[in-house]
Amino acid sequence: MWREYRNFARHYLGREISAALYERVAVSNELAPRKTDTAKPAKKNVWKAKSKVRNPALAWEIDILDTGADSDWAKRIDPAAITWDLEIYDHRRPVYSAKQIRGLHHAIGTPLEACKSYYWTVRPNYRVDGVARNGE
Repeated sequence: MWREYRNFARHYLGREISAALYERVAVSNELAPRKTDTAKPAKKNVWKAKSKVRNPALAWEIDILDTGADSDWAKRIDPAAITWDLEIYDHRRPVYSAKQIRGLHHAIGTPLEACKSYYWTVRPNYRVDGVARNGE
């Protein structure tokens, strides 16, 4: 179990440290998954979904909030110009990733293993004043 955690932590912490030092901008937002034809909420909980296909389509929604010190950035963000990085993990390691996704949905291109639990994340990529930055 510790080995599995170590492998996952190495990937996650490496990504987060480099993002925090070089790429990240703080923009207040609310990000939530959405139901798709192939990934439906489990027991009406949008944070947990079930799928009967091995390559489901994933979707999400974002609401950029106009609050705090980051409101100057938030006002200059064009929501249509946001691209996304998506990663899917099993309990041990990343199993799928896609970068620079346009729009708020993505159909997974590679079939996942059947009968397993997966976790997925999306991270926004903003372009403001010609500068590319990542969100959380």
